Amino acid sequence: MPILIGKREKELNEARRDYPGAKSVDDFPWIWKEFKQAGYVTAWGEDDAHLGTFYQLSHRENNKLSQMDDDLYEHLKRLHVEKHLDKVILIMLADHGARFSKVRATAQGKQEERMPYFGIRFPELFHKKYPQILQNVKNNSKRLTTPFDVHETLHEIINFTGTEKVNIGNRGVSLFKAIPEERNCKWAQIDPYWCSCMEWIEMRPDDPVLKHVVDMILSTFNNYTEPYKSECAVLKVKTTKSASVLKVYDAVLKYKGDGGRGRFGRMDDTTQHSKLLYQVNLVTEPGDGLFETTSTYHLKDNRMELNKKDISRTNAYGNTSHCVEMKDSFLRPFCYCK
Repeated sequence: MPILIGKREKELNEARRDYPGAKSVDDFPWIWKEFKQAGYVTAWGEDDAHLGTFYQLSHRENNKLSQMDDDLYEHLKRLHVEKHLDKVILIMLADHGARFSKVRATAQGKQEERMPYFGIRFPELFHKKYPQILQNVKNNSKRLTTPFDVHETLHEIINFTGTEKVNIGNRGVSLFKAIPEERNCKWAQIDPYWCSCMEWIEMRPDDPVLKHVVDMILSTFNNYTEPYKSECAVLKVKTTKSASVLKVYDAVLKYKGDGGRGRFGRMDDTTQHSKLLYQVNLVTEPGDGLFETTSTYHLKDNRMELNKKDISRTNAYGNTSHCVEMKDSFLRPFCYCK
């Protein structure tokens, strides 16, 4: 959604199946509509409309992706040799790392999910005509960037507005422009759950706060399935695999403005944490559901919350939720049919 529309799902009309007032996505402001208006020929292709071969390989086991290396290489080589790329900006990207493999349960796996591959190739004529864009894109590869930035970059292809330094107060900024080093997740409007600029502090298993967080998580899950309690089992925690407190780096809190003339900004801000985030990986029973959750503890009013968007079921649940699949598809990760 951020790349092709420039908006979050919650900012658009309801389109999820089985939800009140849901409509098709045809009327969404897809970026290709703007390209069409600008005179471009647009098309959408997919190897399998249901799941896709590439999806099947990459979601289960990263190592299997190597089976496609030769085919992908030959495809790209043919495009180059036959000069199909002479006037083309080619973008290749992933949506995330492995989701249902052992790698996903490691610190490296978590980072990979949050920072998927993104590559962009410019034609030779672009190198000669727009050298500053190439330099900016190269520099921006070392900056904090988001899918919203890719959307703004697509806009720049239609209507180029220059290579000056961007306003980092905007959610999305073009990769053709210079993104400052000090950009952070707050300015880029990245949810804490997906922010890679966080300090993760591991919690002790006997931490009393952890028990409170886990109890709240299970209560949330069971509240979801309460309307179908005659069909869905009450979930309990089987084991807590890991737990961490997520905080913004102290350097982010202390950073205070631009030092001017290229100097580093002051580091004497007195900003304090207003909330803490607890990321917990746990297994529920029955069903051995593996969940990753991020709960928010609001320090000011001593309140804990867990939103639906901050819950990920990280192992497949197959047919275990068959009893509610057609009644409320949202409950599939949480319902273990009796």
